[in-house]
Amino acid sequence: MKTKQLIALLTAVLCLCTVLAACGTKTAPSTASDAAEGFATLGEAMAAAEEHPSQSSTYHSAYVMAFELNGDYWRVAAELNDEQAAALDALDMLDDDYDAKLKELLSPIAVTKCEKLNDLKLTEDEMNALVGKTGEDLLNDGWTSGYGYNLEDKEFYLEKSPFTYFVTFSFEEKLEDSDDFDVEEAIRPMTVKSVAFEGLGDGATEMPEYMEAEDEPSVDYLVLVNKQNKLPEDWEATVELEDAQNTIPEGVELNEDNDYLATDVFRVEKKALEAFRALQADLEAEGIIILLDSTYRSVARQEELWSEFEEEYGLEYTQNTVAVPGTSEHHTGLAIDVCIVKDGVVINENDDMIAEREIFAKIHAKLADYGFILRFPEGGKEITGYDYEPWHFRYVGVEAAREIAAQGVTLEEYLGAVPEAEE
Repeated sequence: MKTKQLIALLTAVLCLCTVLAACGTKTAPSTASDAAEGFATLGEAMAAAEEHPSQSSTYHSAYVMAFELNGDYWRVAAELNDEQAAALDALDMLDDDYDAKLKELLSPIAVTKCEKLNDLKLTEDEMNALVGKTGEDLLNDGWTSGYGYNLEDKEFYLEKSPFTYFVTFSFEEKLEDSDDFDVEEAIRPMTVKSVAFEGLGDGATEMPEYMEAEDEPSVDYLVLVNKQNKLPEDWEATVELEDAQNTIPEGVELNEDNDYLATDVFRVEKKALEAFRALQADLEAEGIIILLDSTYRSVARQEELWSEFEEEYGLEYTQNTVAVPGTSEHHTGLAIDVCIVKDGVVINENDDMIAEREIFAKIHAKLADYGFILRFPEGGKEITGYDYEPWHFRYVGVEAAREIAAQGVTLEEYLGAVPEAEE
């Protein structure tokens, strides 16, 4: 490993160790039994981890630690009541007796979840089966970049939660280190040569059931909003919207009918926006440009839109195209209407976009890998209530999107909520 990367790696490891120690990470008893079935209290777990590499994380509602003990990898969590959480928050990590105070506070607390992580470790056969895959394949399968790398030999520490692996790649081009070097972007095109197990990963103590309660709103990504199902009244309290704007490609000239694409601020649910940006970048690499055209809309804005369409196109067209206020997917922040840029020209009229079948076929083929579905597919009007809209994407999460795409069904069919046919 080159000196520069070695120093960076050692520094990162040292920093990590310091942080873990500050968070209550300990190294405690190699005398614990190999046959241990679990730990009743945090005190027992801390004692078992005392002489073994370990790490910990604190959430408002829980304390979580992970460690290796005689070849077994354990993760234990203890739920904290409000008093315990407040006492933990009050501890000063700079105090000389911080470790003793931490141990005194945590030791009596009962473990509420104890997991032996060994089954999550990739076997030798599973690691060997990764040879020949690309970095893109690994990232799509949930691998994340670690804390060290050797660019000359194309060796990287990558994590497949909850463990870290040492992955070597093949790649003809030379990799250059820089302040803005992006590990994930660098490894995407490379091919795996070998994979070796290292140990617990940085995310070994991540436990979503505790993190989401404090840090993330509980969003129902499969919420069904259609002509029969209005948006839940408390929806706004569960969704985190972010602002976004389009970057108009160089050479594209807008006019009074589409200049809003460059000036409007679009609001999209946080995870849906992240997924859209990734999809957008993937398509751009293949020469396909999509832009945000319509995203979150309030009920009041939906009422205005209904009136505008009815005035311009008539009631029948509006009923087939625009949702009744309160029943629009755009109220969720999870729906995105796009337009496309072809040969330097913006195409955003419905009929014109429907005619671009070849481009939209390529776009639709990628949706599921980023958690989106084509919400109103061709031939689905009797179920969805709407004509074919190749531009309307709905975020449901990658797992559900792939299942829906594989089954070739609508969201209503997937959820078992197909409306009854009108007599």
